[in-house]
Amino acid sequence: MKKFLRFITVLAVIGIAVPAFAETDYVAGKWIEMIKEGDTGSYKGKDGLLRNPKVSGTMSIDTIAERTSGSGVTVDGVVIKDGGVSGSGTTSTTNAEHDVISEKTAGVGVTVDGVLNKDGGVSGSGTASFTNAAHDVIAEKTAGTGVTVDGVLLKDGGVHSTSAPTTANGVGAVVAGVGSVIEQGDGLSHRTIITVTNVTLAVADGGFEDSAKIYDFPEGRILVEGVTCDLVSTLTTTNFNASTADLFNMAVGTAANSAGDGTINSVDLIPNVSIDTDSGTTLTNAVQSALAVSAQFDGTTTAKDAYINMGVPAANDNGANTNVVTGTITFTWKNLGDY
Repeated sequence: MKKFLRFITVLAVIGIAVPAFAETDYVAGKWIEMIKEGDTGSYKGKDGLLRNPKVSGTMSIDTIAERTSGSGVTVDGVVIKDGGVSGSGTTSTTNAEHDVISEKTAGVGVTVDGVLNKDGGVSGSGTASFTNAAHDVIAEKTAGTGVTVDGVLLKDGGVHSTSAPTTANGVGAVVAGVGSVIEQGDGLSHRTIITVTNVTLAVADGGFEDSAKIYDFPEGRILVEGVTCDLVSTLTTTNFNASTADLFNMAVGTAANSAGDGTINSVDLIPNVSIDTDSGTTLTNAVQSALAVSAQFDGTTTAKDAYINMGVPAANDNGANTNVVTGTITFTWKNLGDY
């Protein structure tokens, strides 16, 4: 065996390729006899060093030291050397905990996912996103600019917004099926904007009137400071007499119309608007009006409502008529209290 190893050594020294032998290793100019470590595929030389280690499970090691001084230890392309870590690829960590991350190059800072942390400041080309952030003080970055939070400008002790704040405190309720509502205000002063998309008023021949409830105010004494309407009335029938007996009426009130003669007796939110159908030929008409003077309504026992009302005098129609109403109605109001 020794003669065979000397022969192999001579071949290796003079540069002739030598086939690999599982039981030997050429180290430092001499062959080392190897001992196979069970069925693991690993071999241990008589010099005490483990070569070609293969582990399919978990390897537990307290310390891995470099074999060659100054070379460090390379793990899957990452060099661990002299207390530092370097590699040509990207370092990926599922969970990493650090008390301090210092910049590698002085004055460069540390960039984390596109966000530059440098000299006590944070900057980036994108938008910072936080699930939960707690701060005692947020100061403006540029003098005189203030701090904008979700579209609201906080500046010089004041709050400025490009749109009115919305509220869910102390509001009423839009009637289901009428459309949508935006409740603006601060819980004391309210602006209720109702977008009407599906209100149909039907008046039978000689039936005089119809009403549709659109909003329920909360219980209490309601001060209505103003009401405006920008509605479109679209008739789906043409059963009106010739001019001038071709008119019908519309209004908004806190009760359903009950006049019984084609006029409207609930007009305390939007006054009566008389609409000319031009002998039943003009089917679409604008209904634009406003409450002239603020008014108080006692809803302390029974909460007040808002209705769109329609009336058709018997002398003005010659059959049933249906009116589809769309558009917006805006109420500005306060609840003065309940008792």
